[in-house]
Amino acid sequence: MENIYKKVEKCPWCGQQGKTLFSEKAYNVLKCKKCGLVWSDTVLSEHGLKEYWTNYESEVHSADAVLTEQRKIMYRNDFDFVKPFIDSNSKVLDVGCGDGGFLDLFKEYGCSCEGTEFGEEAYRIAGRKYPMYFGELADIVFEKKYDVVLFRGTIQYLLKPQESLKKATELLNRGGIIFIYMVNSDSICFKLFKDKFRLPVSPTDYYMFNKPLLNDLMESMGMQLMVENMPYLGTPYENWREDILEVAEAIRKSDTGDTIEKKSPPFFDTMINLIYKKK
Repeated sequence: MENIYKKVEKCPWCGQQGKTLFSEKAYNVLKCKKCGLVWSDTVLSEHGLKEYWTNYESEVHSADAVLTEQRKIMYRNDFDFVKPFIDSNSKVLDVGCGDGGFLDLFKEYGCSCEGTEFGEEAYRIAGRKYPMYFGELADIVFEKKYDVVLFRGTIQYLLKPQESLKKATELLNRGGIIFIYMVNSDSICFKLFKDKFRLPVSPTDYYMFNKPLLNDLMESMGMQLMVENMPYLGTPYENWREDILEVAEAIRKSDTGDTIEKKSPPFFDTMINLIYKKK
């Protein structure tokens, strides 16, 4: 049987060595000693990509009704964050658009919308509403430009994240924007909870980035950071009193050398939104 995983020996961002942060049974999570990227040393192979993503939309992404409704609220919050930087006639490309739920809000606003997917099921579902491209962004050939490229919760799944971000900047019209919503590797909870972090790096969620890492790349390609936020207050995941108590208890256990057994709660700097504009 063909192996669904492959090993990553060096940092996929800069090619340097990494330091192991912690280990799971089947893989290690490392942090690059040079650039700071956090990555799994085991990721999906080409065969594994097909196996994992074929029915991901129905079996994972939309399987939990509560999480699906929470995601819809977050789609609206994130659209409102992006809206001041776009026009109603903007041409939008959503990278890893799933079933097209986030794109729906841009379409309602009047935008011309397209998407990419490497999950066959999601590709078919979104294709009923929008023109679609199949595969990873770095490998797709485009014959047009866009005003907006969206990476909402997707860059951790791209085997070629740096190449895909470069492709995104090339696809932008001058003055166009790139929106990135991602897990923040500089977050308090990741540093504190490590392997108990609720949004782990794994063989299917390959990477975790921070703002300085992305800024260096984006600025080198003529992109300017316009705005950022760390969505927590006002989201469906907010429960600040209990979350603060859980983090405080984890700090106490860390200080005394006790094992942290519970997963990290949602918290203030776990996620980060970034908007870059092409100069």
